[in-house]
Amino acid sequence: MIAAPAVRVVVVNWNGGQLTHDCLQSLLATDWPADSLELLVVDNASTDGSAEKLARDFPRVTIIRNTENVGFAEACNQGARSPGAYDFLALVNNDATVDPGWLAPLVEVLQADPQLGAACPKILFAPSFVDVEVHVRRRPDTARGVELRQVSVDGRDVSSKVQYRYGFDWGRDRFSIGRIERHAGSDAAIRVPLPPDVTAPESVEVVLEGEAAIVELRCGGSRVIHRVDGKVATVPAGAEPYRVINNLGVEIDQLGRGTDRAFRERDDGSHDQPAEVAGWSGGGVLLRRSYLDDCGLFDPQFFIYYEDLDLSWRGRRRGWRYRTVPASVLNHVHTATNVEGSARFWFHNDRNRLLMLARNAAVTTVLEAVWEFLVTTGSYARQDVVSPLLARQRPGPAMLTLRLRTLLSFLRLLPGVIWTRLRGPQTVGTRPPKQVSSWLRPGGH
Repeated sequence: MIAAPAVRVVVVNWNGGQLTHDCLQSLLATDWPADSLELLVVDNASTDGSAEKLARDFPRVTIIRNTENVGFAEACNQGARSPGAYDFLALVNNDATVDPGWLAPLVEVLQADPQLGAACPKILFAPSFVDVEVHVRRRPDTARGVELRQVSVDGRDVSSKVQYRYGFDWGRDRFSIGRIERHAGSDAAIRVPLPPDVTAPESVEVVLEGEAAIVELRCGGSRVIHRVDGKVATVPAGAEPYRVINNLGVEIDQLGRGTDRAFRERDDGSHDQPAEVAGWSGGGVLLRRSYLDDCGLFDPQFFIYYEDLDLSWRGRRRGWRYRTVPASVLNHVHTATNVEGSARFWFHNDRNRLLMLARNAAVTTVLEAVWEFLVTTGSYARQDVVSPLLARQRPGPAMLTLRLRTLLSFLRLLPGVIWTRLRGPQTVGTRPPKQVSSWLRPGGH
């Protein structure tokens, strides 16, 4: 009998608490021979006691404990370099769980095509959702429309995980990075996440503000007319819950912006055919060992974000390909560790995109992306600092300051990135940057 290929699964933990616990519990239930499946956690100096609890509860799992937070990229590298042989390396976010049969389809696809470096599972948002429509029958006395303040399901607040489908204006408060205002002027719709233990919700509760406004709320066949007064409006949950895709491979546009393929699309079967993609997500992927041996590991300078697309791009230049495997399913609590819209998110996201391009893309693409970043930074300076000062109002320099910090960090790391681009070990035998531009998605302006 032929032995199953050896698979190492690496999970990075940083104050992950119960999320990491649930992740490992699901991985241990993987339908794969136990002697061919190695589970390894790299703990980035957690202070919540999660590393100690994991060691107690999961004696089968190897735990590497760092004395400082070395970042997601280097922690994954530590897991990959840890002693022991393996044929495939899986990366799974600590805030994700896997279905028992997630691994076999990924291994099967990589075994069938030796030029595939990575197999991408279908990553779904962890909760199910129901749709709620907001139809403004009489606009409020304010020009900004009706403001959505809170959303609950059966009395439990789910506001932080609501997805905004259409009709809502997203205005950033210039005094607070990450604070997002949501207003609807006419027709709008949201996806409301269900709590983990709720499969058949009774009602959705919405709090709206907008003086003298009247709205109609719809959830499936249920309809409620509500006079907006800042109090709770309850609409019976008449819609059928459904799942939503988080990631099915990654696309990259002409300015190097990575986007999750099929992001926020219904999991209705329309994406169940395997497809070749530009890149893969480190949140959930199976990598061939020989691909890593050929292309190298993550660049630790990235710390978090875009380290996966940098390695994807390096592999593309060396002839490797990547494919989605929708039969493999992961469930992800999106941005459970790093909240989108935070200063931490924007700093690493913007800086690392520029670093990735400087290392891999054609020079014209790099210059275009840097110029676009400078122009956008200038617009923040005008909008948040110059205009308020001219109007004798308080300026809000938070976003401008953040972008200047981002630019300075990029410039500080740029010489080393250029050296790696010109003389690094993974540049030998690679295709010129212009030859790989065909898989970039048009757009970015």
